[in-house]
Amino acid sequence: LGVVFPTNEGEEPLVAFPLVLPMGWKNSPPVFSTATETIADLANQRLASVMEPRPHPLDEEAEKIVPESPLEASVSQRQSLPSILRRSSKHLRPGRPLRVRWDPTLPHSSPRHLPVPTLRDPSLPKQSRPLSYVDVFVDDFIGLAQQSGNSRRVRRILMHAIDDVFRPLEGTDSIHRREPISLKKLRKGDCSWSTVKLVLGWIIDTANMTIHLPPHRVARLAEILASIPVTQRRCSVQKWYKVLGELRSMSLALPGSRNIFSHMQSALSLKKGNRVALDKGVHAALDDFRFILKDIANRPTRIAELVPLLASALGHHDASGTGAG
Repeated sequence: LGVVFPTNEGEEPLVAFPLVLPMGWKNSPPVFSTATETIADLANQRLASVMEPRPHPLDEEAEKIVPESPLEASVSQRQSLPSILRRSSKHLRPGRPLRVRWDPTLPHSSPRHLPVPTLRDPSLPKQSRPLSYVDVFVDDFIGLAQQSGNSRRVRRILMHAIDDVFRPLEGTDSIHRREPISLKKLRKGDCSWSTVKLVLGWIIDTANMTIHLPPHRVARLAEILASIPVTQRRCSVQKWYKVLGELRSMSLALPGSRNIFSHMQSALSLKKGNRVALDKGVHAALDDFRFILKDIANRPTRIAELVPLLASALGHHDASGTGAG
């Protein structure tokens, strides 16, 4: 990426090149994702072997940090959340279903914790070796490990893989060059292991096998739904694109939400000018999201609701077997 600056006649041409990779609300540059994907591939290749990695100086620093639990942070960040518990008869008409109205005065608490299961789910896959895996989303690496001793091996292998692609700092480097591994995030506990972790805006509990939105994202979902009252019949295209984008980003871990976008997406194809019509189907879909919001505010989502596990028992009964009548 280069930007040519206009110059007067006789002046030296000027071309500006950014010293850092620009990122924002656009698709990430392929060259950047290629580098981080290569790091993940190198790490997983080494994890599959029996190699023991060399110590890494940043691993020692990360090991000393005890990360704050996202669940405790959620409790400390409780805030007022619009609720759908108060029903209003203002918008009721004969023959129409009961509508709900948002009440921002009712307090909201974080989802209730589920007890740690004592028995292993028989549907969970089994493997002979402890789990060791690294994935990446643009520039955020996500590591998975079983057993405390294995966890340091996974972290060291990942850190060395990052150093192999993005050269670590040396004494001769410019003062403007920074460590490829973010020291700020490391010191916040992002590189420290925990069974409960905030990953890409989701709180994942690997012991209870649950996932849920942090309070600020639940509040944002409530704010989006509250901004479109049941009496609204039109909306600007720009706002509707924003609503759809945010709802789709949250639908990853909202059980049942993936299948209620039909009417909302169809409204875009029927737009007139820069306005979108909000018909009965659209408002019914928004009501479904309000129901989901109430549900996720009261309990965390089980990961098995989003990623179906393999069946614990396979077979047939007398009405489905070969030759059964």
